[in-house]
Amino acid sequence: MRLAGDALRAPIAERETFLKAACSNDQDLYTEVSEIVEWEERMGGFMRDPLVDLIDLERLDRPFKPGEIVLDRFEIIREVGAGGMGVVYEAYDRKREQRIAIKCAKLGYERLSPELKNALQVRHPNICLVNEIHTAQTDLGELDFLTMEFLDGETLLERLSRGKLENDEALKFARQLCTGLAEAHRSGVLHRDLKPANVILSPGKNKELRAVITDFGLAADQDGNTDLIGGTPSYMAPELKQNGQSSTASDVYALGVILCEMITGQKPFSKTDAGNGDAPTAVAPSKLIKHLPAVWDDAILPTLATRPEKRPSAEQVLAVFDRKSLYRQPWVAITVLAVITAGVALWSPVVAFFKPADTRLVILPVHAPPELAQLSSGIASDVAERVKRLQRKSATISVIPPSDAIANNVTTPEQAAKNLHATHALQINLVQQGTDILVEQDLIEVAHQTQVGNFSDRYSQQTVGDIPSALTGAISSTLHLARPANSDAIAPSATVAYDQGLSYLARDYYSADEAIQSFQQAAEQDPHSPLPWAGLVQAQLAKFESTQDIKWLEQAHQYLQKAEALNRDSVQVLLAAGRLSLLEGKYLVAMDYYSRVQETEPRNIEALLQIAYALDTEGKPEEAIKSYRQVIELDPRLYSSYEYFGSFYFDHGRYQEAENQYKKALEIAPGRPDAYANLGGVLLAEQKFREAVEALQASLKIKENPQSFNNLGAAYAFLKQDDLAAQNYRRATTLQPGMTLYWINLGDSERRLGHSEEAKSSYEKARDLARMKLQANPQHAQALASLAYCRARLGDRSGAQDDAVRALRLWPEDNQVIRYAALTYSALGEWENVLHTIDLGTPKLAEELNVHPDMAEFSKDLRFIQLMDKKRKGG
Repeated sequence: MRLAGDALRAPIAERETFLKAACSNDQDLYTEVSEIVEWEERMGGFMRDPLVDLIDLERLDRPFKPGEIVLDRFEIIREVGAGGMGVVYEAYDRKREQRIAIKCAKLGYERLSPELKNALQVRHPNICLVNEIHTAQTDLGELDFLTMEFLDGETLLERLSRGKLENDEALKFARQLCTGLAEAHRSGVLHRDLKPANVILSPGKNKELRAVITDFGLAADQDGNTDLIGGTPSYMAPELKQNGQSSTASDVYALGVILCEMITGQKPFSKTDAGNGDAPTAVAPSKLIKHLPAVWDDAILPTLATRPEKRPSAEQVLAVFDRKSLYRQPWVAITVLAVITAGVALWSPVVAFFKPADTRLVILPVHAPPELAQLSSGIASDVAERVKRLQRKSATISVIPPSDAIANNVTTPEQAAKNLHATHALQINLVQQGTDILVEQDLIEVAHQTQVGNFSDRYSQQTVGDIPSALTGAISSTLHLARPANSDAIAPSATVAYDQGLSYLARDYYSADEAIQSFQQAAEQDPHSPLPWAGLVQAQLAKFESTQDIKWLEQAHQYLQKAEALNRDSVQVLLAAGRLSLLEGKYLVAMDYYSRVQETEPRNIEALLQIAYALDTEGKPEEAIKSYRQVIELDPRLYSSYEYFGSFYFDHGRYQEAENQYKKALEIAPGRPDAYANLGGVLLAEQKFREAVEALQASLKIKENPQSFNNLGAAYAFLKQDDLAAQNYRRATTLQPGMTLYWINLGDSERRLGHSEEAKSSYEKARDLARMKLQANPQHAQALASLAYCRARLGDRSGAQDDAVRALRLWPEDNQVIRYAALTYSALGEWENVLHTIDLGTPKLAEELNVHPDMAEFSKDLRFIQLMDKKRKGG
C-alpha cells in the first residue's frame, strides 16, 4: 500500500519505472501494486477517501489511548491493529468482566453504521461476533464504536506467509470458511473484501483453531447498497473490476482464491494473465501441487468462473468438501434399513455388499529404459511376492503381479480398475542417472485416481538390491499392512557397534558424539540395514537439543533420507522421523509416524509417550493423560514414563501431581541424577525450598549435571542470594551452553547484582538460542515466550510485546509460557497485562510469581493482592 501511494504521487510517465525498481524483481509484488494503482486511476479519484490519503497511517490520530477508561466501563489495554479508516483495541469490559475488542473509526471518518447494521445480523462461530454500538464523547466530538468478540490468534495471511497448509488442516479451515460465509449470505450480508488478512485463526479453550471471518468494514446488503467502492484486487471478481456490482458470487470468487492459497501456497492465476486487464485464467490447484486430492479442484475451480451466475454458493462449495463415500450416503442407510426390515435372511448379502472391499493391488509394468528392463522386471516381481506376504487383521490384500497386468494389456491405473477390478495400482519408474538409479513409486487409489502414497530415492550399484524392500516398506506403511518381518534386521557383524550407539544415546546428551561414531561404524558394517541410519538421526537430534544449532537438524534429515531409502516402515525409522517432526513443530505429521508404530507394535512405549506429548501440544491434555496412564499400565516399573508424566503436570502448573510422579520415578531408579533435578525443580515451584535444595544436592552428589546446577541457582535466587545463584547458573551454562533457560537465569542474577554488561551478554545469548529454536520450530511457544522476555530485558519493547502475544496464542494453557509472558510484561512495566496474564495461569503459578525476586514491587499492588485472593479461593 505504501508503494501504491508513492507511485500515485509520481508523474504518470515515471510510475512503471519507479514500481519495477521499487519491487526489486518481485513479480508478485509488482503485479499486486500495479493492480491497485490501475484501479485507483480508473476510479478517477471518486473513491470517497482517495487511496493516497489512506496511506500515511502514522499521521492519523488514534481516538483512544492505552489505560483510558471509556464510558466508565471499557478499559483500553492496547492497540492491536489499524487500517486506513479504523483502529482496533483490546479492552476489558468491566460490566461483563471479559476481554473484548473495540473497533472505531479514526477521527474524521464516519463508517461504522453501515458495518454495524449488517454485522449485527450474523451469529456464527466462524464469524466475528459483534455485540453492540456505543457512542463516546471525545475532544473532537462524538465517536461511535463497536464492541466485538476478542479474537486471539494470527491472521490467515500471517500463517500463509510461512507456507501452504497441510491437507487435513486446510480441509478443516476450508469447511469453516464455507460455513461462516454461507451463514452470512443466508442473513443477507456480503463481506465485499474477503481475503486472508480478514480471517483470524483463533484458538479455542482446547487450543483447537477455528477460522473466523472478521472485518465486515465494506459490508453491504444483498441489494449491493453501500457508499463504498472497495476490495482487494487479487481477490476481486471480474465483474467488480468492471462495474463494482457486488454479490454473493463475488464473495465466493474471493473464497476460491483463498482456498487455493491455503492448499497450494499460490494464487490460482497464470502470471502471464496478471495485470492485462482481462479476467485472469484460473489454474487448477492440482497443476500447482503434484498429487493433490481431487476434491480441491472440484471445490475451487467453479468458484473462479468468469461469469458470476456460473459460480456455486458457499453452501455448495461446502457440500463438495463434505462429499461422502457411497456407503456413507443417507440413501444407502435407508436402503439397508429397508432390506433389514424385509427379512433377517437378507442380512449377510447386505453386509457383503456394503462393507469396504479388500485391497486389490495391481503391480503395473515398470517404466524404465531398455538397459534397465531386466532389473525392472525383477524388482516388480520381487515387490509383488513380498507384498503378498503382508496381510491385515481386518482384511486381506490381493496382489496382481506385473505378468498378469501385461497379459491383460493393463498399463495404467484406469485400465487396472476397468479390466482387473483393482482398488489400487502401483506405478514404478526407473531412471538411469550416471551410475545411479533413480526410483519413483506412486500408489494410486484408482476409483478417484488419487495418489495415496509416493516414494522416490537414488540407489548406487552397491545398494540397488535394497530397492524391493524399500518399495515394500512404503506400500505396507501406506496401506496399513503388517510390516515385513525383516524390517528391523541388522547383520550380526554390526550388532555390537549399533548396540553401543544405543547405549551412548540412553546415557546422556554428552555422549551423542560417541553414539554418532558407533552408528557410523555399524552403517559401514551393514550398509543394507536402516537401523544405524535411524540411530544417526536420533544422535543428531540429541546434538540439536543440546546446542539449538539447526545444522544438526539438517544433518538429521539427510540421515533420515538414507534410512527411509532402505525401509521407511521400520519401527526405528518411524520413531526417528516422528521425533524429528516433533522438534520441527510438525505435530500432526509426528502423530502419523507414531500411530503407524502403535498400529504394528501396540505396546511400544516410546511411541505412546511421544503421542501423549503431541496430543498435549495439540491442545488435548485429557487425551494426553490417558496416553501417559496407558504407558504406565503397560510397564509400571519404567521410570521414564513417570518423568514424562511429571513434566506434563509441571507444564500445566499441577505441581503436586508432578511431584508425585517424580517421586515415583525416584522410587524405581533412585540413582538417577535427572530424577532428583526434576523433583528439585517442582519443589522450588511449590516454594518448598529446603526440600528442593536437599534433592538438588543429592543429584549433584551422584553426578554433576546442568539441570541441578540451574535449579540450585534458582533456589538461591528466591532466597535473594544472587551471588550464589550466579555461580550455579554459570556452571549450568558451562555444562550445557545450548539451554536458553540457563542463560536467562544467569542474566537475571547478574542484573540484580548490578553487573549490567554481563547481564546484557547473557540475555543476548539466550535471545540467539531462542531464535535458533524458533528457526527449527516456529510454533514452539516456550521458545517464543523466552524470546519475548529477552527482548524486554534488552530494550526491544515492540518485539517483546509481539512475541508475548504470539506465545500466549500458541499455547495459552502452558504455565511456562504464561510465566515468561508475565515476567515480560513486568519488565516492560505493563501492570495491566501482568495481571491479565497471571490470571490465565494456575493458582500455584500465581503463588510462585508472588515471591519471584523480580516481582517484589508488583506483588504489593492492591490489584495483584486481590487477584491472589481470588486464585486462592479458586475463582
